[in-house]
Amino acid sequence: MTLAYSLGRSIQSMATYGRSISSLLEDVRENNNYDSLFKAIRMDRAVIGCPTEMKAIARAQIRDNKAFFKNLRSALAGPSKKEWAGLDQMRYAFILLREMGLDDLSEAALEELMVDKLQVYRSAKGDARKNLRAHYLQSRKIKTI
Repeated sequence: MTLAYSLGRSIQSMATYGRSISSLLEDVRENNNYDSLFKAIRMDRAVIGCPTEMKAIARAQIRDNKAFFKNLRSALAGPSKKEWAGLDQMRYAFILLREMGLDDLSEAALEELMVDKLQVYRSAKGDARKNLRAHYLQSRKIKTI
């Protein structure tokens, strides 16, 4: 059950932020990027118990970093409604396509799949193909680890 939950959260993170939870934590370890840390916590509060997070909390405590703890409190509340809404279903579909090795779909095929079949993207007439192509190309840059 724990593994399934963790995997689901990491996939949701990829759909929401364009990066897996592991990738976000790697960014924290290598670059001390606290924005990535707070994103990871928003996706899965269990992240707070990992060594990377514990070091960050200890550092913030020693430095009396009030802004860090304010952001931490906000992150513990989970993702905002804004982050959950929108294009996350489409991004999730792009991740699945990539994992299945389908990373060279035409604009027409993308439109048929995302607009007509899955109904995860709506756009004004004529804009769908161009916009879907841009999202599709962006999704190929998502780090999965």
